[in-house]
Amino acid sequence: RKRRQKKAAFWNRNGAAVLFALACATRSNGALNGLVLAHDFFFASAAPFWKEKRKNKRKVFFFIAATSAFAARCVATLFPLFAVQLYGYRTYCVDGFIEDSKPAWCDVWRPFPNVYVHVQSHYWNVGFLRYYEAKQIPNFLLAAPALFVSANAGLSWWNAFSGRERVGNARDESAKKEQSDDEAGEADEARANRTRSGSSGSRRRREGRSLRLGGEKETKNLSRDFARGNADVDEDAWMLSPRVRPYLFKWAVMSAVALLAMHVQVTTRFLSVTPGVYWFLAKKGFAEAERERLFARTKKSAAGHEKETRTFWRRGVTTYSTSFFLLGALLFPTFYPWT
Repeated sequence: RKRRQKKAAFWNRNGAAVLFALACATRSNGALNGLVLAHDFFFASAAPFWKEKRKNKRKVFFFIAATSAFAARCVATLFPLFAVQLYGYRTYCVDGFIEDSKPAWCDVWRPFPNVYVHVQSHYWNVGFLRYYEAKQIPNFLLAAPALFVSANAGLSWWNAFSGRERVGNARDESAKKEQSDDEAGEADEARANRTRSGSSGSRRRREGRSLRLGGEKETKNLSRDFARGNADVDEDAWMLSPRVRPYLFKWAVMSAVALLAMHVQVTTRFLSVTPGVYWFLAKKGFAEAERERLFARTKKSAAGHEKETRTFWRRGVTTYSTSFFLLGALLFPTFYPWT
C-alpha cells in the first residue's frame, strides 16, 4: 500500500509540473506555481532528511533522487518562460539588430538577458519599493482591501499556530504533573503496605486512583478552557493543515511581492488566482454565522457594536466584491486604473 501511495505521489507531482508549465506558457506569472513544488520538496524530502541523525547510504540516495526530481520539475515548469526569453534574445540581440542599435538589455544578466524584466523596469518603473511615492497613494488605497485580507490571514495563521503551541505545552505540563502525582501516590502506597494492614493499603489505592482520575479531569478541563479562551484558534485551525499550507505559503509570497515590488493597484487581480483567499473569506463568514446561531440558541442579546462585529466579514466582503465588479466593469474598459 505504501508503495502504491509513493508511486501515485510521484506521478501527481509530475502531472502538477506539466500543468504548471502550461500555466507558465499562458502567462509568465505561472512561474509562481513553482513555489508549491518548492514547499512540497522542503517538507516531504529536505526537512525529514536533515532531521535524521543517522544518514545511511540508502537515505542519501533517496534524498539525491528526490532533489533531482524536484530540479527537473522546476525546469519543466519554467521552460516556457526560458523559451520566450531565448526567442527574444536571438531575435533582438543576435540575428536582427544593427551594431549601433543593439538593445541595452542584451548585455544585462539578471540572471540572463531578460527582455521582460527590462521592459518592466525601464518603461513601467517596476522594482523594489519604486512605487512608494506620494502620487501612488490612491493606488495603494485601491489595493488596501486585498492587502488587508492577506494581513488578516497571516495574523489568523499565527494565532492558530501559537494557540496550538500553548495548548500543547499546557497538556504536556499537566501530563508531567499527573505523572509525578502518580509516582508520589505509588510511593505512599508502598510505604502504607509496609506499615499498615491490607485494609489501609486498599484505602491508599483508592486514593491513588482518585488522584489519577482527578488529574485526567484536570487535563480535560484545561484543554477545554484553552479551547474556549481561544475561539479564533479553533476557527482558524484549518490553516494548519498540511494540505492547505502550500497554498497559504504561495499566498504569502505573492502578497509580499505585490506590496513591495509591483504596481500595487493590480494586487486584487494578482491575488485572485490564489484559492487560499476564498477559503479564508468563506471560513470567516461561516464562523460569523455559527456565532450568531449560538447566540440565538442561548438567547443572549448582543450590543449593537458587537452585532456589527459579528457580521463584518460577510457584509464587508459581499459589499466590496459587488461594488468592485460593477465599478470595474465600467472603469476598466475606459482605461481608468481599476484592475
